[in-house]
Amino acid sequence: MPLRLFRMNLRAKLLVLALLLAWLPLVGVGWLGLSSLDLARSTAVETATGALRDQAESTLAKRAADKAELYNTILHNVQDDVQGVASYARALIAAGPAPLGVDGIYWAVPGGPSEANQRAYSATVARAQQFNSLLRSVVTQNDLISLGYIAFEDGGVVAFDHDIISKLPREYDPRKRPWYQTARTTGRTVWVDTYVDA
Repeated sequence: MPLRLFRMNLRAKLLVLALLLAWLPLVGVGWLGLSSLDLARSTAVETATGALRDQAESTLAKRAADKAELYNTILHNVQDDVQGVASYARALIAAGPAPLGVDGIYWAVPGGPSEANQRAYSATVARAQQFNSLLRSVVTQNDLISLGYIAFEDGGVVAFDHDIISKLPREYDPRKRPWYQTARTTGRTVWVDTYVDA
């Protein structure tokens, strides 16, 4: 009986042959379909990734441009404040000598505020002290300005909006600082590169 199970009649043999002939193309078509599907998936992933990358780059470029425009506007506002102080300072200087007896923070070379510097540069110290309230007002109104000061050629006198005298080294001379030298050379308010403060 076991031999009989493996015996096939002609009909069964034809059926197996027909199944094999039908199955091979189906396997081939299935394999081609899956390969095409994998290729289509890879292409779709690459296309979507490229589109997302382009969109991200475009968004970042727009944000960077918007930030640059915002910073430009903010810095123009700071520049306007500085120009206002410079214009007012010119007007005060043109109006004549500064009133004596005005209190204010100042620095003079050599060594900072002292009786000797007060006597030697009395007119310039008085002028510097006259500017203290103006500087304080501008710094108070603009959060981006951390320190306001105006330096003079005479004695290296500097007016400050608040007391930083204790933080300055005794040899500090504003006339040697890049911001002072650039402004002196050009004769106007200037922007200078970032530098380590004294």
